[in-house]
Amino acid sequence: AGSVVANLFFEPSTRTRTSFSLAAKRLSADTIDFSSAGSSVSKGESFIDTARNIEAMGVSHVVVRHSSAGAPHVLSRHLDASVLNAGDGT
Repeated sequence: AGSVVANLFFEPSTRTRTSFSLAAKRLSADTIDFSSAGSSVSKGESFIDTARNIEAMGVSHVVVRHSSAGAPHVLSRHLDASVLNAGDGT
């Protein structure tokens, strides 16, 4: 209770995003579900800046799915929040 989990999905997903969201809620965490479609990413905001802006909302854990291999690892070096890899690369 009291934790906030942000699901940051930079590629389409249904089962993975939903399962992480449900797991967080079952553990009494609040969730934020982010999809890059229609976000500031489409206007040129960087991957890291997007994650930092969301982390600033009080997020303690970030679940990331990204098409680039190593993206969650890179992100973990720029955030104070814990970063969980929900799939990266091919």
